[in-house]
Amino acid sequence: MSTAVFLTTVIALGVFMLGTVLALIWHLGGRIDRMEQRLDGRIDHLADKIDRLVEDVTILKATR
Repeated sequence: MSTAVFLTTVIALGVFMLGTVLALIWHLGGRIDRMEQRLDGRIDHLADKIDRLVEDVTILKATR
């Protein structure tokens, strides 16, 4: 194998590996963003339920 073929192979594999790593980072970043949005929605939903529960407890205390 000549030096030119060897260098071309090494450079091509290096570029492929770099592209693969960048694609993986991009994919994971998108998944983390979506997970954060879902978590924010669930936290808001839970906060609404807690607010309703506090209102219910206040009403029950007032009727005692």
